[in-house]
Amino acid sequence: MQLPAARGAQVVALTSASKAAALQEAGASATLPRNTDPADLELRLAATAPKGLDAVADLAGGPWLPALRENGRWDIAGAVAGPVITLDLRRLYLHNLCLIGSSLHTRAHFSALADLARTGA
Repeated sequence: MQLPAARGAQVVALTSASKAAALQEAGASATLPRNTDPADLELRLAATAPKGLDAVADLAGGPWLPALRENGRWDIAGAVAGPVITLDLRRLYLHNLCLIGSSLHTRAHFSALADLARTGA
């Protein structure tokens, strides 16, 4: 939450109710409940980000596809909510979406982030 918020992004977090307040304190503009009906989640997300999302950092995975706008970027860095999804490839190429697998950072990146955190930057 802190990194994109520090760069001026409007951050929307999909999370459990127990973590929502902490994520808002860390910089989330809005939080949406993870354990909800997919159709209800789509409606809530559309109300929160009507033009879609520019980028998604997905640490949980699972059977959902983020509501990315044209040229959006979906970074996957985990699969605890489910490792297998169904993806219509037409959505990927017709909307110029970018799907990226990531282990989040190298040791050098983590060290630089830790230094920024220590200084409050």
